[in-house]
Amino acid sequence: MAVSFFLPFLLGRPSDGAVKQAIRHKYADLEAAFNSKQGAGLDAVLAPDYVSIPLKGKPNDRQAVIKSFAALAGKAIVMRLTDRIDKFDLASGTVHVSFQASLHAVLVTADGKTHSVDVVADEEDVWRSYHGKWMISKTVFKSYRGKRDGVVQTET
Repeated sequence: MAVSFFLPFLLGRPSDGAVKQAIRHKYADLEAAFNSKQGAGLDAVLAPDYVSIPLKGKPNDRQAVIKSFAALAGKAIVMRLTDRIDKFDLASGTVHVSFQASLHAVLVTADGKTHSVDVVADEEDVWRSYHGKWMISKTVFKSYRGKRDGVVQTET
């Protein structure tokens, strides 16, 4: 009986606090990837079977999300992402993280004009451990508000 109580500790199972801290660090890495416009940071956080579920339309796979990031980064003079974590739910090998992502970018469009873009999205990420490394397997968008040059473009 006592052995089963200590088994997770003896086997090195991470505590909930350690898992939360590891994932918080991953969000910091993700913010740094956006802020530096470096796709490798995004690539390192998305699972091989990653999928993004938008409010409308079809889901996007890992490759489509990385391609979209590269297109945005290529047009951006400035790109700043901040994530505010609202809630962690840990259960049976997965971690569900509810958070609000805020993205500010200054872009140069094909016509050579500069535009400011601000997006705030309420999202939920599902994290799983892949060979001991926590990665996002799914992102589900709950709401989305976008502005271009201060004018609301999209709100859901």
